[in-house]
Amino acid sequence: MPEKLLLAVLLAASMAGFCWRVVPILRRILATKTDADFSLRPLSPRVRELVWEVLLQAKVIRQRPLPGLAHAFVFWGFCAFALVTLNHLAIGFGAGILSRDSFYFPVAAVFAVLVMLAVVGWYLINSNSSRERAASAPPPSPSAAAPAPSPAPTEPARAPQTEAAAPATAAATPSSAPESVAPPTPAPPAPEHTVPERPAATTTKATVTALTAEVCSSLTRTGAWSCAPASGAQAPGVMYFYTRVASPRDTTIEHRWYRGDTLVQRVPLRIRANPSGFRTYSQNRISAERTGTWKVELRTQDGQLLDEKTFAIR
Repeated sequence: MPEKLLLAVLLAASMAGFCWRVVPILRRILATKTDADFSLRPLSPRVRELVWEVLLQAKVIRQRPLPGLAHAFVFWGFCAFALVTLNHLAIGFGAGILSRDSFYFPVAAVFAVLVMLAVVGWYLINSNSSRERAASAPPPSPSAAAPAPSPAPTEPARAPQTEAAAPATAAATPSSAPESVAPPTPAPPAPEHTVPERPAATTTKATVTALTAEVCSSLTRTGAWSCAPASGAQAPGVMYFYTRVASPRDTTIEHRWYRGDTLVQRVPLRIRANPSGFRTYSQNRISAERTGTWKVELRTQDGQLLDEKTFAIR
């Protein structure tokens, strides 16, 4: 009896912690403004999309076969383990759902092996992709900061000179080597030296350039990224905006998704300094109720428009 009471207390604490995290999220979702043309009907396409894309994971597998299959095995494994977890909780209260010789345990064991293989396979694929990206990355650009000047040599002490002071521009020239002691004689005017100018610092309004901007119906992000351009009218689903931006410093860009003239989504993206271009993307799941003409803008942090693309959802 004390064990069951302790289990009930721990279960209640776990549910309270879950609700403490989820309830604020649900409040924010319920407080959002719905689209004027939103409707749950017809239900059949929604149910079909739920089964095909969520339960069967078909779209993920089609877009990225190996990572998608690994993700599907993990998802299916957790679904299979859910009943086993419920059975464990029920046993704790003395009322098991599954018998010891139930056929379900071998099925769950098969999914356990598939989940293990999926996790190991995904780790190997991701490690290989990371090595490929590291090998293909350009060498880091040298720092714009100038090296600290070495201390100037100290001149030996000598008696004050009575010669006229040098022109003011001479202060910009490097100091000369120590002079030898000699009777003062009129010397010809020293040639003027031009001080080499250091390159201007890139901390103010450095150039940010859009090298690539594409709307994609699918996007592969392993190894060399591959974008399937969204040419012509597209069916409802997930759309991607792939960009490659060159910048001499770390900065932030924005992807802005518009349906007609209405701003639907604003996605800030942090990019690293890279003269050959830093790749990034954003995505938007467009339902059948939001068909029409869409536009995606690429803008800098201060709002400068770098590129824009339009596409249609039918």
